[in-house]
Amino acid sequence: MPTTQNNVVSIFDKKYTLSTTEEHDETYIQSVAKIVDDSMRSLSSNNEKIPLPQIAILAALNLTGELLALRSDYESTESGIAVKTERLTASIERVFEQIEVSPTDS
Repeated sequence: MPTTQNNVVSIFDKKYTLSTTEEHDETYIQSVAKIVDDSMRSLSSNNEKIPLPQIAILAALNLTGELLALRSDYESTESGIAVKTERLTASIERVFEQIEVSPTDS
């Protein structure tokens, strides 16, 4: 069973204690929190009258949009690699089919 640890992060001037598994070290958790904090601060700097819950939702939507775009890019790249791998494999197979194995002269 994974060990859990508590990490305190600061997001938009509020402290949050997050329970995480050992696979995510404190540096990772702090980095994630900083991304959320930066996104919320960027949104609030454009309009200081936006209520905190709305800033949080907008930040979540923006970050999710970025995630979906990255996933799409990743899947497209992965698909392109698969196609190139298939072509390369087929080319290598054709080369091997053309090579005649002949006994070496001794």
